[in-house]
Amino acid sequence: MEKINIGYFDSIDELYEELLKYKEMGKSVFCVIKGHKIYSDDVNIDAIYSLIYGCSKEEYLKKEELLYGDLTSQLDSDRNHAKSMVADWIITGREHIYPENYKKWDDYVIDSACGPSLGSEIGPSLKIMKLLDDDLDIRDAVRYFKKQHYPKKESSLIRHALLDFSKRGPEFYSYSSANDLTIDEEIYLSKKRKENLLLASKHSNNKELLKHK
Repeated sequence: MEKINIGYFDSIDELYEELLKYKEMGKSVFCVIKGHKIYSDDVNIDAIYSLIYGCSKEEYLKKEELLYGDLTSQLDSDRNHAKSMVADWIITGREHIYPENYKKWDDYVIDSACGPSLGSEIGPSLKIMKLLDDDLDIRDAVRYFKKQHYPKKESSLIRHALLDFSKRGPEFYSYSSANDLTIDEEIYLSKKRKENLLLASKHSNNKELLKHK
């Protein structure tokens, strides 16, 4: 049975819709939330909300309604959500990057979750990393990215996160640029391409060595 990592999803409702989609297709998958397995076969939105927030979706929305208009409370809620996702974002990201970048990725996730963006770019970045790792044509990946209509700042954060961490990041960054690349961008892209080639070669050689042991 396939496992779905919750790090790819920006909200509980989005995760629920994904599990529901698998259920309607008759495919069994599961995700893990706070040590509990949630299966697509018997997915329940209130059960997911209960595990994360300790109450049903309706009860949660009522609490949110009481806080509506209180920007400080909303910011605290968003900040707490971002911090609660750090571990899942780190684990999910490590599936798509080279081990040499684990520490840098961990630091990036923590800084982003605690920073101004509150990690808003991480979920979308992970989705595109997975698409690229699944060998999706780069033009289709860029089309998917542009169809999401992310705000300008978030769009920039996503592109830079992919550039720094995705194995196909330089390619995606180049194709997704709305303007001609600057000289500084070209230099950095060249550097990242060389780094990724070296790491790809290193890990390819390691796999060959393991085969012959």
